Amino acid sequence: MELEAILPTVIEFIKLLVLVFAVSFVIYKIFSPARQWLAKRLNLSWIKSSLLLNFAAMLVLIFAIYIAFMWLGSISAIPRDPDLDYNIFENFTLLFAASGRLVVAAILTSFILLFFEMIASFFMGSNDSRKGKKERNELVSQAIGILIMSAVFILLLLFVFDWVPLGLFIYIFYGSINPLPMAVLAGI
Repeated sequence: MELEAILPTVIEFIKLLVLVFAVSFVIYKIFSPARQWLAKRLNLSWIKSSLLLNFAAMLVLIFAIYIAFMWLGSISAIPRDPDLDYNIFENFTLLFAASGRLVVAAILTSFILLFFEMIASFFMGSNDSRKGKKERNELVSQAIGILIMSAVFILLLLFVFDWVPLGLFIYIFYGSINPLPMAVLAGI
């Protein structure tokens, strides 16, 4: 293989890595004090407080996305007969019916996030213990841990678990994996 063929791919990977690293670092800086407060307040371990905070954040995010898509669908739909259109009670009924699978999706994503948080935490801690004394700044240690976690996330998402985002989307909005959404996505 020539370097000219590989170089654009490496450059795109680095661009994606920088983007994921920046977003992850900002999210870490926002949620790390909240996790520490939660652990101190409820007397929880690191794993339990991380899992609880992940679940709460994912539940709010998934519900917000679901409601946003319901709202966008209702305002962008072709006007129909008011007797056939959903009213507010029916919309809340749909949201209530979907709430079970939204909670399951929040639980699954919180465990997935916990895996990546454990990777970042491992490399944050190993950078400090490897030197023996604290020669590295805490911010640099956090950045290295999050950078490694971001690289692992991208590699796993692109090459191993590329079906997870689409599967999660289908599970949230369609309720199960059935042949119809897959046939629509495949263009059949």
